[in-house]
Amino acid sequence: MLEQLLPLLLSFLSHTQSEVSSAVFPAINDVLGVLKKLQREGVALSTVQQQFLTQILPVLVEKLQYRDDYAWPAPSDAAAGDTDGSLDEDDDEAMFSELRHSLRVFIDAIGQIAPELYDSVVLATAQDIFRQCSQYGVSAERAGDEGGRGRGQLGWVRAELGIYLTQAFGERLSSSKGLRFGGTRFAQPNGAGSGTLAIATLKDLLTMMIQSGIVGSSHPAIAPMYFENLVRFGGYFEVERDAAAPVLQSFLGATGVHHQYRSVRPRIWYFLHRFVKLLPAPALATYSSDFVSAVAGLLKISADPSSIGVGSSYGLFDSQ
Repeated sequence: MLEQLLPLLLSFLSHTQSEVSSAVFPAINDVLGVLKKLQREGVALSTVQQQFLTQILPVLVEKLQYRDDYAWPAPSDAAAGDTDGSLDEDDDEAMFSELRHSLRVFIDAIGQIAPELYDSVVLATAQDIFRQCSQYGVSAERAGDEGGRGRGQLGWVRAELGIYLTQAFGERLSSSKGLRFGGTRFAQPNGAGSGTLAIATLKDLLTMMIQSGIVGSSHPAIAPMYFENLVRFGGYFEVERDAAAPVLQSFLGATGVHHQYRSVRPRIWYFLHRFVKLLPAPALATYSSDFVSAVAGLLKISADPSSIGVGSSYGLFDSQ
């Protein structure tokens, strides 16, 4: 009975409307729960069940993407008030975040059931995106890829997906015993391979992300998560010290603290603060001059002396 239901679930999940696909989330959750239980009991999955996982995982990963027509405010409107419809945009973002969370739960469950399949889809998708970005660059304005999916200049939708999948891959590893890029090996969930090998894979993936130049996109969805990944997996810089310089340059560049979207600057400043704390003192001394020069223009204090009324209020000593 269960195996007869699987093709129907896959059909509904593949629907373009999120309302239709999300209607089968409870059933998918139950099915994956059954498969995880079978695995824990040492029962081999049937051919139909394995095929279902192979077919459903790419669909789940595809649905992690923003829609091509997802509306982002213009840079000049990014810090505007509620009168510009930003409340509706917040609602859309909250709904998408909830959808993405549910999809991640299913993807991570498949990662426990079939770790090799997880790597072949999640990891390979992120790697392909970074390779494409390295070869053709990335756009901030265009949502889709220039020549169709996977071809030509990368659109911001798949660029954001690659960064998100990198985070998902790293979080799955760290959920075991934490990440130690230069540390000893530890067992992965379900005994899936060497911890050292898995962490080396994450290190290579972070290197691909940095070297791809994907942070060059000024779209507001890109830089905050990019910098968050680098801080969240900060142990990477303990073994890849040379990567600190280009990352710091990105932090101080046009898509970092000087980002045209004022709404994302506070988060980037926060990640810069955390990133600086990761670096040893000698490294900070090397970059201190560049750092001060880059942020000096942002440290100006704009005060209007005319707005301060003389004698308009009692001073500290007058009140004694």
